Amino acid sequence: MTLTTFGLSAALGMLLLLLAAGLWCRREKLSYGVWIRLCVLAIPLAFVGSRLLFSLFAFFNGDMPSLLNALTIQDGGASVTGAFIGVVIAAALTEKLCRVPGGTLLDGVALGMPLALICERLAEPLHELGIGRPVDTEFLYFLGSATDDRHPVFIYEAVVALLILLALLWMVRRPVKHRGNVLLTFMVLYGCPQMLLESLRDDAHMVIYFIRINQIAALLMAVVAFVIWLVRWIRKGAKLPFVLLACAAVVAGIALGVVQEFAVDSNMNLLLEYAIMALSTAVIAVTALLVRGKAE
Repeated sequence: MTLTTFGLSAALGMLLLLLAAGLWCRREKLSYGVWIRLCVLAIPLAFVGSRLLFSLFAFFNGDMPSLLNALTIQDGGASVTGAFIGVVIAAALTEKLCRVPGGTLLDGVALGMPLALICERLAEPLHELGIGRPVDTEFLYFLGSATDDRHPVFIYEAVVALLILLALLWMVRRPVKHRGNVLLTFMVLYGCPQMLLESLRDDAHMVIYFIRINQIAALLMAVVAFVIWLVRWIRKGAKLPFVLLACAAVVAGIALGVVQEFAVDSNMNLLLEYAIMALSTAVIAVTALLVRGKAE
């Protein structure tokens, strides 16, 4: 087994995630044993989830051996989305095994996820990942000064992760009304900007034809959170016209984003096209967060 800088950064990210979850457990007055159980489950499940999702992608992309070598560290790459799923499963299992109120540990790992993302994103250039399209706008040329005149998407993603962390810390400065809301908020704040940032990437990581798997996963995260909040709002007595309006806004945001995904490949004015795409993802995020407020 060979240690790599990228692997060490992933390990550091997991360590920071679990430490943040431990601080959350202390705040919620959970026993030390609960946190240990979470660690024992999260580390292997994050690895398995990360490798398995990447290998499934490779399998459906025509690389048959990759599925058989899913757990071979030296073979292939990994998926941040798969690691995210693994940690969420670990938190949910720990809640069940330790009889912790549902959503408590999910909120804890959500607070640590931005820290893990920062570590992973900043290490991406070591594997020639996280580099974006050429910078084609004159007043933005400085952005590509260290990346051969290409957008340093890995830096953008790290900055977004930092902003998400600050937003979540602001959110939990007071007791959260619904357990699990911190995780759902992370899913929206991460998923919506990631749809745009994945489009800006110019690497071939987990791409089938022109479809980026992580872009679809980011959209699903935001939509799942929106649907959960929407159901809560309906149960609380939301009026049908407002429910339909919220759904229409999210659908319109998704439709506009899909249109813009094709537009960026055919229009030379990428600044305008990405500005419109940013607007579409903002519509989804703002609508979801407004529904969250109504559901509380």
